[in-house]
Amino acid sequence: MLVLPNIAGAQLAPVQWYDIRIQAFSVCSHLLAYYNPNQEGVDLRHAEVYRERLGVLKQQVAQEPELSRIVAQMTDSVDELETVPVQQPELHPEWLTLVLMAQAELDQQLAERAEAVAPPSSGIAVVQELKLDIERFLLLYQSRAFGLLGMYGMVVDEDTVKQLDAAILHGFDVLQAQRDEHEPELARLNSYYNFIRPHLLEQQRGWVPGSAAYYLRQTSEGLAHLLPSLAQTAASTVY
Repeated sequence: MLVLPNIAGAQLAPVQWYDIRIQAFSVCSHLLAYYNPNQEGVDLRHAEVYRERLGVLKQQVAQEPELSRIVAQMTDSVDELETVPVQQPELHPEWLTLVLMAQAELDQQLAERAEAVAPPSSGIAVVQELKLDIERFLLLYQSRAFGLLGMYGMVVDEDTVKQLDAAILHGFDVLQAQRDEHEPELARLNSYYNFIRPHLLEQQRGWVPGSAAYYLRQTSEGLAHLLPSLAQTAASTVY
């Protein structure tokens, strides 16, 4: 069960902007996984997750009218998508595209807010951006199953995959160079990424959406577990 912070009557804090961005990426990645046209059968767990996290997302932005409008658009498009007859999967990309467009708008608004305030401590900032890059990579990889499905939250060209990969490797290098108590855990998470990395970079190795999602999510969730410790360390250095 996901527990939400109490945001009633209060404006969202920068850390919540980041949490909302990650939550929206998760909704979309599980949505694409559920509607993947190349899989045999469906995995109902993906449907459970995207519905749960969409509900969490709605609560997170409840006090922000503009963000609530965007999340409502995502929700309406998901609702329409779920009404498409099983015999007409060719209609899925239309509604998936609308979800991705809304997610990109939400992400852009929150990214602009983050750029306008003082950044968090260096370690926290690196972990946050590393997680966002992993979520971007996962969504981009999953979109391949739908052919011409657009990606609206990033510029996609022949260099995008290499750029995301380079950013992720750089993020791990920066964190591991600090040589603190997190180094063993970072090495483990880096090994997850390096294990699936060849499949992400080389299409001729074959498409492995299940494995890609598993290892990228393991990496992302492991990084999330480091954030409280990093925040505590940053706070202790201030006082």
